[in-house]
Amino acid sequence: MFSTVSSCRMSGWAVAIILLPTYGFAFFRNGPFVPSTPRSFSLATRLSTAKATPGDVATIDLSIMLEDGTAMPADFDTGSQVRFRLGRGGLPPYVHAAVEGMHVQERRTRLVPPDEAYGPYYPELAADIPAENTPPGMKVGDKVKLTNGLTARVTRHDPAQGLFSLDGNHPFAGRTLSLSLLLHDLMPADSPCFATVHLAAGCFWGLELAFQRLPGVVATAAGYTQGGNEGEGEERRAPTYSEVCSGRTGYVEAVEVLFDEGVVSFEKILEVFWNRHDPTQLNGQGNDLGTQYRGGIYYTSDAQKRAAEESKARLEASGLYDKPIVTEILPADIFYTAEVHGGEGPQGFRRVDSKGEEKGTRRMGFACGMGEQRVGGKGVETRRRDRRKRQESSREVGISGVPSFLIFTLGEGGCS
Repeated sequence: MFSTVSSCRMSGWAVAIILLPTYGFAFFRNGPFVPSTPRSFSLATRLSTAKATPGDVATIDLSIMLEDGTAMPADFDTGSQVRFRLGRGGLPPYVHAAVEGMHVQERRTRLVPPDEAYGPYYPELAADIPAENTPPGMKVGDKVKLTNGLTARVTRHDPAQGLFSLDGNHPFAGRTLSLSLLLHDLMPADSPCFATVHLAAGCFWGLELAFQRLPGVVATAAGYTQGGNEGEGEERRAPTYSEVCSGRTGYVEAVEVLFDEGVVSFEKILEVFWNRHDPTQLNGQGNDLGTQYRGGIYYTSDAQKRAAEESKARLEASGLYDKPIVTEILPADIFYTAEVHGGEGPQGFRRVDSKGEEKGTRRMGFACGMGEQRVGGKGVETRRRDRRKRQESSREVGISGVPSFLIFTLGEGGCS
């Protein structure tokens, strides 16, 4: 587990109250992110009787076991001092459900049945494939993309029978999990320890995953901002995915990033952001075209505005690009969290990942055109060349005598 808890934290046992004036922006527990007016808040109001409520930032110890007593391998943070925002992703939904209502310093053990974890096991999602109908080089452990949007694992190779076994179920489908939790402390998301920024760089799922992996990021959310889809005299409302995709609302796919400034600087946030997109492409990223895919930094403070403008100027002066940088820098506006749809995977799970990961992003269940990108290391042009090579090497393989969904594409692409 990669610990990312800074010294800027408050124990649930704290009783001191400090009132300070604040300006700029604030999170609201039961509503969208909106600009705030000057107000006062309490820096340490949590008592030992406080309960974890959606919107709180919680720090927990987390252990997940399978029913046979073995530790469940996880691609998200587990262990000690795991920090996340309750009800806002970063960990699977069953962890959020288990933590909600806990008191500070409370320990809790909970069994999670398959329906609340990774779903039941469906035998019809598994099949044996003749080896002659598979691409050369396929091996156990590979993941392949099915035409229905699911990802299947290659679980077995029987050379004697000339068969590969594919399984479209989650590796832990049908398994009961055992959670062990300790709630260390709670903090409000609008604590001065934290800052928020909205960032847009094409398809939001890959961008969100990149920031989930960054130590110091407390919570992320994929959603829409900087638009309006209301008629004259209508109240502002959350747009739907199809409305945003129409390109007529002005909304942009974006990611809300809540981060601990004691662990990660805003400059590092910007570094990851610039590396995730082509800032010279107007109203699009790669094959994703339209105003909803434009690049943007939507700041929540004057300091963020200055830092964003300075970083953009440095990038322009670097000579890395032969075209103007068109990424917009504007004040943050209302942010609407994206609704659950096909891109969120089986059982509507949002994608999560561990801190400090540097591996390439994995394929999603729908195409956004950008393909795999890595956090750091490669420039945009190099990633484009790699992407073209993968697209050229990808192939669809038709298979006879098996369910129709078991036509798959090897190679990496789509939106992560």
